[in-house]
Amino acid sequence: MGADDASEGGEEDEDSGAEFLVWPENWAAVLLFCRCDTQWMWESGACTGLDYNRVEAVMRIDCIARSQRSDLLTDVRVLERTALPLINSRD
Repeated sequence: MGADDASEGGEEDEDSGAEFLVWPENWAAVLLFCRCDTQWMWESGACTGLDYNRVEAVMRIDCIARSQRSDLLTDVRVLERTALPLINSRD
């Protein structure tokens, strides 16, 4: 699969205005990750990660099949691990 096969709907990053590509197989995880943007936990001024109970609630609200939830959460956790250093490096 080449770069041309990635989704080019071009979600726009609200902070930078930059567009980014998302591979079709990752699209559901990216959408869930974005839907969970208010579910981050904070301690002593640092972001510690997503509240997985709330992520599960979002999956239920979005009617995501139980059979898909485990794999989707695994993918969201990859996004979370990538996002945490960026979130915590903001001034």
